Amino acid sequence: MKLAITKETYQLGRKCVRMAPNRSGYFLVQNEFNHLFTLVAKSYGYEIPDGLQPEISVGICFSKYLKANFDTLDGDIISYIQEVKYGRRVHTKLYSNSLLSVFRDFFYLVWLKEKGYTYFSKVDKKALPVIKMIVNYWGDGYLQAS
Repeated sequence: MKLAITKETYQLGRKCVRMAPNRSGYFLVQNEFNHLFTLVAKSYGYEIPDGLQPEISVGICFSKYLKANFDTLDGDIISYIQEVKYGRRVHTKLYSNSLLSVFRDFFYLVWLKEKGYTYFSKVDKKALPVIKMIVNYWGDGYLQAS
């Protein structure tokens, strides 16, 4: 039997990816991406198309950023395997809330400005005006406010 992936089942799958073990004091990159980009972009009329998962790019880049810029993060990261859509298993990480401000700075000042624009220019050009608006609003202003 072949399963049909509808918009509703895909959205449910996206929500399942965002569910993590209940660990007080930790955050999930996918949840933060949802707050920092998905909901804001939606308010500008842009919705991430089915099948696109930019939060994976954000998570991979953030992990590399931490390794390159922090000597030790013992106890700040919990890795686990999570089952998502149709039994697929993925490796993901929970990050200590002490890294939340680091993640937000990284998201606005590194990923969105440098990598996000490149990512979306390859997969969905409709997102580019929204990215420009967010970067213009949060980019340098965010840096001055923090």
